[in-house]
Amino acid sequence: MIRPTGSMAIVRLLYSSREASAALSISERTLWTLTHEGKIPVAKVRGANRYHIDDLLAFIEACKAEPPRPTKKPRQAAATPDGVSSNSLTATKQSRPRAAKPRSKHDTPKR
Repeated sequence: MIRPTGSMAIVRLLYSSREASAALSISERTLWTLTHEGKIPVAKVRGANRYHIDDLLAFIEACKAEPPRPTKKPRQAAATPDGVSSNSLTATKQSRPRAAKPRSKHDTPKR
């Protein structure tokens, strides 16, 4: 962030945890986790965590450089000889109502 003051512009180099997390569009907790994992360097200034703008930009670039993870393709149902998929047979079996279990005098709890 550049702030014009008179004839000189002041470039802001360090950001607080709140400002850095807002700049990255992540929560402060996620920023803390990334810092703890060593993915984003942090500077301590009088006991407060400060994040350098170049480190935040480097983190963004590193995220861009990661190749996308392969996604699992959904399994296709195997067709049975009559042309009906096995998944539809399973769904049919599960959707049938069960017969009520006969109750005996021994099933009731004692008082």
